[in-house]
Amino acid sequence: MPRNTVVPAQLRSTALSATLMRRASAPVRQLYSLAPLGSGVWADPELLETLDGEARFRMRAQALSREFPEAWLSCGTAARLLHLPLNRLWQKDPDVHLSFPASTGRRIVRSGVKSHRAVIRPDDAVTLDDDVRVSSYPRLWLELAAQCSTAQLVILGDYLVRVPYPRYEGRRRALASLQDLREATASSSNLRGIRKAREALGLVRVGADSPPETTLRLAMHSAGLPEPELQVAGVDGDPRAPRADLGYRRWKIAIQYEGFTHFSPEQAKADHRRDNFFLSRGWIVLRFSDADYRDGFLGAVGVIRQAIESRS
Repeated sequence: MPRNTVVPAQLRSTALSATLMRRASAPVRQLYSLAPLGSGVWADPELLETLDGEARFRMRAQALSREFPEAWLSCGTAARLLHLPLNRLWQKDPDVHLSFPASTGRRIVRSGVKSHRAVIRPDDAVTLDDDVRVSSYPRLWLELAAQCSTAQLVILGDYLVRVPYPRYEGRRRALASLQDLREATASSSNLRGIRKAREALGLVRVGADSPPETTLRLAMHSAGLPEPELQVAGVDGDPRAPRADLGYRRWKIAIQYEGFTHFSPEQAKADHRRDNFFLSRGWIVLRFSDADYRDGFLGAVGVIRQAIESRS
């Protein structure tokens, strides 16, 4: 049989299962001309040669979601598909997490799949552009509470509620609001990790643009420092004024975390202009980097404390 007749052309760019083949009115035996991805999922071997391990995982998860349209991808699997921070946590788990409505009583037993049953609200599962269903962002945040520390949950919460930059991200709305997280938490009292989620929710803030910024704020919180403002404008009420990642307006202390993107020549020039704006108006400017992040911001907390004392 010529190779291009083994599997219908419209199916060769995706992963398949026996159920998906039947829905496409294609003979199931044609699967055996493909390469196994695991969990009863198969794909074109030439296509697989072009994909890394993460892409193969995503393809397997997407096929399972399409095979069971009443279910949705959840927990770390959904976090991987949605590119949430802390991806090293999710990539440690090789299994696809698939949740079914508790009302169906259904679960599947299949190698490489962790099947769950859950009671959810109508908007707790959403459909992506490729017809794959996943946990909504607020629901997913709660699902991840069981495997995250409180600090990691705050990092994820800050990421979800942050205001995006349309120019770079192509969207204007946050992935979720604080109210969304509150409502999801209030409706899920029996979920594993719910107490941790409630604790983390009290520390989630709008305005952190990266996990290191959240980590710095949490280090300041643990050290007993006053809570900083986020996205502090150099001139109050002026939307065009440069902003500090964190800071204290009353003491005129601006705190910046500068990741690797800040070391390009153009960005460095912009950072100098920003700092000069604050300095010329009497602010103390404190700049921290990945070296401070690796230190858990212990040294940074001491520097910030000294700056506060000098202004108090």
